[in-house]
Amino acid sequence: MQDCIFVNEKTDQIKRAVSPLSARYVIVDNNKDFNGHFATSVAKVGITIEYSRKGSYGMDKKIFLNDFGRIIINKNLGIKRIWMSTYTAVPKNKQPQGINLKNFKLITEREKRLLNLPLEGKFYPVFVDGYPDYYCFINRKIKSS
Repeated sequence: MQDCIFVNEKTDQIKRAVSPLSARYVIVDNNKDFNGHFATSVAKVGITIEYSRKGSYGMDKKIFLNDFGRIIINKNLGIKRIWMSTYTAVPKNKQPQGINLKNFKLITEREKRLLNLPLEGKFYPVFVDGYPDYYCFINRKIKSS
């Protein structure tokens, strides 16, 4: 999984709050059907940072400490982020056959058809542990401004 940030809404305040972080993907996680056990469901400005393992404790710690240091000094990294919102979930019992979705890899037109998604728009699958009934979540790209 890629490093990503979950937020409960997309406001100027939240955009400023995530600007020091190194993660490229930001998911507006405000779908009440799926976000019940994350900080984004209970906090006025909820931000959850998900770090993937990089291979060693030292590397993981360095990325976290670098992000933390930039938060403290409020340094904007200027990263071009991909903002998306939760569109739907794919239940495990309806896992599509014949496709191999990967975290944060843009879903193709063929895959959209197999998943019954609208052909317009950009969609990304996100696999999240903690949901035993779901194969993955489908997120739709939203404007970054």
